[in-house]
Amino acid sequence: IKDFSRSIEICPIFPAAYLHRGVAKYNIEDWRGSEEDFTMAIELNPKDSESYENRGDSRLELKNYKGAIDDWQKAMELVDNLKEKTTIKSKIDETKRTHL
Repeated sequence: IKDFSRSIEICPIFPAAYLHRGVAKYNIEDWRGSEEDFTMAIELNPKDSESYENRGDSRLELKNYKGAIDDWQKAMELVDNLKEKTTIKSKIDETKRTHL
């Protein structure tokens, strides 16, 4: 996290640094911090499906189910890989089934 934060200090418009710091925060269960970093990554690169999918995962942990589903749907629009689309669709279906 520290290295990614340093990268952001040096170049605050580098979306990959926010994405990877968000993943690091997610891995230590800092759901709010990861959501904020993924949001920044999306603002800097709105065509990045990975940032939307990851923010959806963070929002699921924050119990923001509608926000998670919205993010995953956007990720599905942006991704070309059928396997990834199927994985994301499964997250949407499971969240709808268990939380809505």
